[in-house]
Amino acid sequence: MSKNNESDELAEIIKGLEKMAGDLEGFKKDFKEGFDKVNSRLDAIDEKLGKSNGQILEQLKRINANLERN
Repeated sequence: MSKNNESDELAEIIKGLEKMAGDLEGFKKDFKEGFDKVNSRLDAIDEKLGKSNGQILEQLKRINANLERN
């Protein structure tokens, strides 16, 4: 393989990696927005139901927080 072909191949790899990085940032933003919506809905349910279902809501919030960290 000539140096020119190797350079072209490396340039294509770099372009692909840059695109993947951009895609990951987009996914991260989408997930963040999704987790924010879930947290908002859980808070609204929590306010509506009061303390009667507090334990279940706390478990859901913990699960959502764990998913958000990962």
